[in-house]
Amino acid sequence: MPLIGAECFKKFKETQPNWLELLHAYNDLHKSEKTLTTIQTRNRRFQAHVASLKSLALTASNSSGFETLIVTVGNCLNEDSGLSNVYVSPGAEDVSISSATYDAH
Repeated sequence: MPLIGAECFKKFKETQPNWLELLHAYNDLHKSEKTLTTIQTRNRRFQAHVASLKSLALTASNSSGFETLIVTVGNCLNEDSGLSNVYVSPGAEDVSISSATYDAH
């Protein structure tokens, strides 16, 4: 007769004196794997976002002569550590930042 979940857990506790430690270790491992995937996914999305902004800026530079400075940062403290990028289009390298206007929205 197959064991159901509750019976399996009871048997697990009977045969493993350190069962609680094992469950904590499993839970920690599961969380770390999930976090790693989340960080990798977040990083891929960030890099794709930066690439699309650069492409837009380059198109504007080539077609209309508009030059661009883009500062991109992640906004999730725990997931975005190190996610930042500064892009300056080729024609904007010598532009003074003091002459730029800031739009908070």
